[in-house]
Amino acid sequence: MRPLIMALALLAAGPAIADNAAPAASPEATVPSAREPDTTVANDPQLRIEQAFSKASGVTLEQKIGQMVLVGFNGDTANHEAFKRVRTQLEKGQITGVIYLKRNIRNGASVKAMNAELQIAAGDLPPLISVDQEGGRIERLTSAVGFPETPSA
Repeated sequence: MRPLIMALALLAAGPAIADNAAPAASPEATVPSAREPDTTVANDPQLRIEQAFSKASGVTLEQKIGQMVLVGFNGDTANHEAFKRVRTQLEKGQITGVIYLKRNIRNGASVKAMNAELQIAAGDLPPLISVDQEGGRIERLTSAVGFPETPSA
């Protein structure tokens, strides 16, 4: 049952894995894609299933468990030691991603840099990047740190 769950998760992530085209250039610095898109796999559901099972078969138990772990961390830049430790854990497959809390949001550029580092560290599986953002009283991505206003929930 677990290999099936892992395969389905990889299948669902298939378009994200296969379609990593760089976004349109913006005034801010852009980060080049670490991987070329594989449109053959993205367009063929059977190939996506086979690719998912192939990837799942080479994953250790520790990595399978890591795919269910999302962590918070200290630090608000990609150079912070705590962030570097999280990046290493992601690279080793010990975690699947992070949740940004208030302590992690310095400004848009720092969030963008951390996201880019996490995407590179994750390799073939896209990282799960989340934020504690509910709108109203709980709002981390505010105009004070360079993000557009979010309507209250």
